[in-house]
Amino acid sequence: MIIALLVIIAVLFFLSWNLVSKQPLHFILNVIFTALLIGVMSLSVANFKYHYGMHKVTTTTMTTKVASLSPELSMVVDQPVGQSNSKDKALVYKSGSSKRTLKPDTDVTNVVVKQGNLKHAKLVTKTTRWEYKNGFERFMYNFAQKPSVYHRTNVLYVPKNWMVLNAKQVKALPTIMKQEQAKMQKQASGSQAQQQAMLQQQVQAYVQKQLAQATKENPSMSAKEKQAVVKQATANGKKQVMAQAKQAALQKMLPQVQKQLDTIK
Repeated sequence: MIIALLVIIAVLFFLSWNLVSKQPLHFILNVIFTALLIGVMSLSVANFKYHYGMHKVTTTTMTTKVASLSPELSMVVDQPVGQSNSKDKALVYKSGSSKRTLKPDTDVTNVVVKQGNLKHAKLVTKTTRWEYKNGFERFMYNFAQKPSVYHRTNVLYVPKNWMVLNAKQVKALPTIMKQEQAKMQKQASGSQAQQQAMLQQQVQAYVQKQLAQATKENPSMSAKEKQAVVKQATANGKKQVMAQAKQAALQKMLPQVQKQLDTIK
């Protein structure tokens, strides 16, 4: 509306200047339309430059659809953009099944915060927008200045056991992991038979538990059905025990891995 008003007043000013010749009407109309023209132009400039007629509205959203980039390690990439000490950071993590990157610009701040009491990572986005104060202001200036984002802050809260790495550390991680795995295998070579026996005991305990549960639910199970339960439980038990053993070894190895990663800047 402000643009239409500006055009109308400009046309009226032109007509009064050229078509009205009688004094003092000519002078009075010119003064009125000049003042109106200057006033409307000033309001337009104030709206464009200083967001006149608008105010800042802040909204906060939160999502827990945040996953580690690695299926084995809990990690997120926190990479400064430009110089190494830059405040502008890009955050890389997984959202569902796809990788997502929060890229910085002049209107966005990305931050990673570690919290010890968190079980799962979460992303809190705080968005401040320029919005019109009321319907009249929107009607007057909407064709001039559209509502826009003033600033957005993304805060990625992760549990304390997550690794927050930069791009160089991510690149070095596979090599460091292989080195630490080789060390652990060398240290555990003497007790390998004992570890295998322990894993076998855990599998047997799992199978017995599953068989007892199945028998409780169906006391009249035949020998063939019990054999099928044992077979399935053995396969599941081996898979579960191996996964637990792998995760335990990984957790045991992580402090040393993190120590080496901390030397890479």
